[in-house]
Amino acid sequence: MAAYLKRTTPGTQLAFLFLLCVAFLFLYFMLSAALLLHTAHVSMEQLKDHLQDANLLGYMKLAQFGYTIMVFLLPPVVLSVLTQDSPATWLGLRGPIRWRQAAWAIFALVVVTPLVGWTAQWNETWPVSESLRQAEKDADALVKSFLAGRSVGTLLVNLALIALVPAIAEELFFRAGVQKLLAQITHKKWLAVVITGVVFSAIHFEALGFIPRVILGCLLGAIYIITGRLWLSILVHFVNNGIQVGAFYLFNTGVLKSDPSVGDHVAWYSALISIMVTVVAIMMLQRVSPHPALSFMEKAETGTPENDNTQF
Repeated sequence: MAAYLKRTTPGTQLAFLFLLCVAFLFLYFMLSAALLLHTAHVSMEQLKDHLQDANLLGYMKLAQFGYTIMVFLLPPVVLSVLTQDSPATWLGLRGPIRWRQAAWAIFALVVVTPLVGWTAQWNETWPVSESLRQAEKDADALVKSFLAGRSVGTLLVNLALIALVPAIAEELFFRAGVQKLLAQITHKKWLAVVITGVVFSAIHFEALGFIPRVILGCLLGAIYIITGRLWLSILVHFVNNGIQVGAFYLFNTGVLKSDPSVGDHVAWYSALISIMVTVVAIMMLQRVSPHPALSFMEKAETGTPENDNTQF
C-alpha cells in the first residue's frame, strides 16, 4: 500500500490529512469514553470534578498521550506512507542537524519571549464571554494538575507527556504536513507559514492565548521552511514546552518562589526590541543554512535526501 496515493495533488493530500485527523479524533473519543466508563464509571463531562483523584489523573494523562498520538502524529505518518516513496525524507526527518542551526533556532526562541509575553497581556484583554473564560480556566486547572508533583519520576513523565510527544506529533502534523502542502498549493512559502501558524493556534481552542501561540507557530514554521529539518522545529518546540514543565517542577519543589503561570509585565519597548532581535536571529539561521528555503522540500518529493556530513 506504500505510495498508493502518490499521484494525488497537494490539495487532495491536504484534504485527506484533515480527514484523517477528524477520523482519528472520532475514534479517540469513542475509545476513551468507553474506557473511562468501563474502568472508572465516570463520564467525560465529570472529569473536571475529579482532578484531585490520583487514579483519574493517571487516566487523564494516558488519555492526553493517546489524543496527541492519534490526532496529530498518526495522520501525517499515514499520509506520508500512502503518498511518498520515502516517507521519512518527505517529512523532513532525514539529514543531520547542524549545531549552528540549532543554536540560532533556540536563540530565536529565547529572544521572541518578550514579544510573546507582551502579546499575551494584550490577548488577555480580549472581550470574550464568561463561559469561554471559565472553559479556559478549567483547561488551565487540568494542565496544573498534570504538572503537580515533586518527584523526579513525575518530572520525567511530564516532560514526555507535555514536551516531547507533543513536539514530535504537532510538528509532524502542522509543519511537515499542513505547512508543506500549503506551500506547494499556494507557491508562497511565507504565506504558508502564517496560515499554518494561525491554524496551529486555533486548533488549541484557547482564545486568550491565541496570538502568542500564532507567533510561536510562525517561528517554528520559519525554522522548518528555512532549514528543511523537522528535527530543528521539534527541538525548539520541545525546549519551549520543557522550560514550562521545568519551571513548574522547580516551583513545586520550592526552588522557584513565583508561580510560573503568572507572567511578569512586559513593556512595549521590550516587545519592540524582541521583534528586531528575532528578525536578526532568523536571518542568521538562514545564513547558516546552506540551501535556499524549500529546497529540501522539493528534493524530498523526489526521495533524494541532501548529502550533509556535519552532524549535531
